Amino acid sequence: IAAFVFFLLYLLFDKHISFLNLFKFPKFNIDHIRTIVNISTPILFQSIIGISSWFLFFVFIEKLGERSLAISNLLRVIYLIFTIPSWGYALSLNSIVSKTIGRKKEKRVIKLVTHGSILSILTTALISFPFLFFPSTMMASLLQGNSQDIFIDSKAYFPLLFLILLVASYSIIIFNGVSGTGETMKVLKIQIVCSVVYLVTCYIAILHPTTLGLYGAWGAELAYWAIQGLLSWFVLQSGKWQFLKF
Repeated sequence: IAAFVFFLLYLLFDKHISFLNLFKFPKFNIDHIRTIVNISTPILFQSIIGISSWFLFFVFIEKLGERSLAISNLLRVIYLIFTIPSWGYALSLNSIVSKTIGRKKEKRVIKLVTHGSILSILTTALISFPFLFFPSTMMASLLQGNSQDIFIDSKAYFPLLFLILLVASYSIIIFNGVSGTGETMKVLKIQIVCSVVYLVTCYIAILHPTTLGLYGAWGAELAYWAIQGLLSWFVLQSGKWQFLKF
């Protein structure tokens, strides 16, 4: 509701966008509708696949026992908090890439994405390093009782989580850069490939609890982001998106 009110006021009072005539509805155009549907539908399924992958991940982790599930829940909270800057940069870059292409300056896209990824990696590293490598000093006072025991068990996974965050901070930017070009179908295909590899790796890890176990399951997250980043960068470097016509 707050977001809706903010955007409504922005549309009403921002003079810089008045020329867009956003409150003047044009005639129904089936070609415009078809373009919107073709671009947005893959994004819908991409979100469904991403959420389903997270759900299945915790279903798998539950097989390792209550302790592993509790540790994973704590790691997930830390993980989501430290990816907030990357998602902020990614959403902004998504719009910037689209705007750049709209201005017929496609050659600037690679540079924009590169700068965005560097900024995302540096920000993530700076804010997460002290918490993940000096956890007793930074976070222990926030946890009490049984949570303190889970926190102690979780510390062994913090270096791996730091590495995941660094790779994710890069991959999130590149992935959203591809989405900003309008290649949402390629984005969906990348999401499918990464999710399949991710879930298969997680499943293999829980089948070998003594050798891989929880560490291997979270390692699948690293594989997920690494593959996503590489495939997304390959799409950007190909330059084929420069010839898209909407």
